Amino acid sequence: MRTRILSLALIGLIACGKDPEPPDEQPDAGEQQPPACPDRKGIICPWAGTGVQGFDGDLRPILESQLDQPTDLVFTGENVAYVVDRGNHLVRKVNPDGTFTTVMGSAKRPGDGAHNEADAVAPGVPGVTVSINEPTDSVVMPDGSVVVACWRNHKLRKLDPTTGKVFISAGTFQCASSPACGETTPPRNGDGKSPEQALFDFPSKLALNSLGELFIVDQRVQRIRRINAQDTEIVTMAGSGQTGYLGDDGQPTKAYFHFDNSEAPRPSGGLAFDDVGNLYVADSLSHRIRKIEFVETTGPTGKRLVATKITLFAGRAELNDLAPGYEGDGGPAIGARLNTPTDLAMGPDNKLYFADTGNHVIRAVELSSKTIETVVGVGTMGDSGDSGAGSSAELSHPMGIAFDSKGVLFIADTGNHRIRRLPLP
Repeated sequence: MRTRILSLALIGLIACGKDPEPPDEQPDAGEQQPPACPDRKGIICPWAGTGVQGFDGDLRPILESQLDQPTDLVFTGENVAYVVDRGNHLVRKVNPDGTFTTVMGSAKRPGDGAHNEADAVAPGVPGVTVSINEPTDSVVMPDGSVVVACWRNHKLRKLDPTTGKVFISAGTFQCASSPACGETTPPRNGDGKSPEQALFDFPSKLALNSLGELFIVDQRVQRIRRINAQDTEIVTMAGSGQTGYLGDDGQPTKAYFHFDNSEAPRPSGGLAFDDVGNLYVADSLSHRIRKIEFVETTGPTGKRLVATKITLFAGRAELNDLAPGYEGDGGPAIGARLNTPTDLAMGPDNKLYFADTGNHVIRAVELSSKTIETVVGVGTMGDSGDSGAGSSAELSHPMGIAFDSKGVLFIADTGNHRIRRLPLP
């Protein structure tokens, strides 16, 4: 769900008697580094946040700005970054001069919408007048607009970057306090209707496919849903609504997922498409990543994808082995042990990267060999390692990853209230 585009250490080059690589080209304004952190391949550097949880205003350099549990970020094709500052109930844009500006979320936070429901329909109202409650993900649409999963509002909101206006693009306005938000059974959840009539229960993650269809993790009801490219219909593509781990090698709509559906849930799930249209799902509390295959069909409204099969991609193969853990690097992804995987992103090197949140690491699976490796982190919670090899750094519950247009990996180091960057080796 994001622009597509970790870890030979500099130490290894020195040990082999080779000179270190010269620095990469000068980063964009939004990628500026402190002078002490070298902009070299395989080296992890701070990018945004001071490490202090809080909010100290906009128009400050991003490295001098406080964040609160940043959960994700996304880059446009022009390399403009939007940061999902979940704990501050804001979406923030990185300006060309390397400062933050809020584009969604008001001073009255958390909340749900603008005064007099003015954001209920397009074109909406200025984003800084729209209160939101724990945004968790964002995606850039083909027209350049930015869709945000407003998790505790049970809605999706859309930002027009040109006008700065925001409106509800999916989910009923009244849903935030209605028992209907927890409706699980199609069609009463809005399936087959327009996105504005949909009912969500903690929509957590988003991904866009090559046809312009938007996929959504409807977290507490254990479903993956799709809004068509014409923005006229929402349907369930995977998930039976039952909680658990079941259904591999069968029809996606009969599969069980286990996203956090507790009374006090944490954001759960993750989505990413590969270059041939397969969808990967972080089945967080099953501690697995699963793959959904599609066939392309043509109907009255044009081309669309139909989900045909779900399979295991990473994690334990045994049906009843649901224990989290940290095992398997260097071997097959099927058989490895994961701990609450969340966000996913396709890298520029034919690898699927994911935040192995409970293990405090970023791992990757090479699509052709199906081999898993850790690329950032050592498997212990902490906040260390800047200016060194990413493989030696410590993270704290990372929940989001993204690649910019140059193929640089960015990590929402959620528990450390920071965002860090690493050019791939």
